[in-house]
Amino acid sequence: LRRRLHDRTLLENKFDATTTPSFTTAPPPGPIFHTKKNKDSIKFAFIGDLGRFDHSMDTVHKLNKESSTYSAIILAGDIAYTNDYHPRWDDWFGQLSKNSKSFMQHTFLQVACGNHDIEQDKDSKQIYKSYEHRFRMPRIQPPILLTPDDYINVEGDTVSYPLPYEYGNSYYSFVYGPSHHIVLNSYADIRPSSTQYQWLVDELQHSVDRSVTPWLIVTAHCPMYNTFRGHHEDEQSIMFRQYIEPLLYQYRVNIFMTGHVHAYMRSHPVYQQHINPRGTVYIIAGTGGYKLNSIYMNTTAAESWVAARNNSTYGYGTLTLINETHAKWKHVQTGYEKDGKDGKVENQITDFSDRDYIVNQFYL
Repeated sequence: LRRRLHDRTLLENKFDATTTPSFTTAPPPGPIFHTKKNKDSIKFAFIGDLGRFDHSMDTVHKLNKESSTYSAIILAGDIAYTNDYHPRWDDWFGQLSKNSKSFMQHTFLQVACGNHDIEQDKDSKQIYKSYEHRFRMPRIQPPILLTPDDYINVEGDTVSYPLPYEYGNSYYSFVYGPSHHIVLNSYADIRPSSTQYQWLVDELQHSVDRSVTPWLIVTAHCPMYNTFRGHHEDEQSIMFRQYIEPLLYQYRVNIFMTGHVHAYMRSHPVYQQHINPRGTVYIIAGTGGYKLNSIYMNTTAAESWVAARNNSTYGYGTLTLINETHAKWKHVQTGYEKDGKDGKVENQITDFSDRDYIVNQFYL
């Protein structure tokens, strides 16, 4: 049973159904796919590093136009870029919600936390307070959010790690029809002794049933595979490669979706730097709106495991689940960057397209 839920807003003591925010709840777990009798295919939109910039609005306008075709939208961190000025959260929500056709008004929305969502309070040193209070994701249990002893850096390649943030909106899972989604926190501890790692292992071992949800998708903010120069030495990315990549391969995770790097990349199925048909597909979609400024690590040719890359076009990605064994990935362009880092973008492409079919690694 799928139901449309309404947030009843009183306007002059009357309920205005034409402007009432509403969304359709997730279908029950199980293989619901597009057929001649069932026209409701499962289709997700993935976006990273959205913010509220000029190109952000181009992305939002495209999302608004297409949102009726999306089952859910997943934001992979760096959501509003408030720079610790909390009223900007209200501006961000207001800007995205003011249109009655806005995806914020009608679409199932899930979020992951990025470094620009940490927002340490200058007086109390508390972290993630705005992120935790403004969203309510499917909780494992209430958040355990401690206060760091010192002020932390949230910029560049040296974001403090690990941060004391467990449960709540930090990491969680949800099921949407034939797909099981796991959202991780790149900045909470992920070492084998950590709470997040142990929860993840338990989730993979005991909560994922591929006969019911054949598609397994993990979202976090920081990439493990990265064809661009920036963020290769982020401590959290190194930890994820060391401890999480083996789990993704062991449990045949289909896609690992991230942002953080302000560019686009899709890998072939890969494991430990080698193309492997049973490996995970790694996607960077940090092209939601923040200025694109990422330079390729290898400018003449991409690494062998890179299927597609681009550092000059804005947009987001969509994933359509066709059946148990095949899904379709597509990059949706919403604009392009005229001036990149140091005044130029290498190999600038103003019209970029990337689409491909993903074969479910679980069945290989």
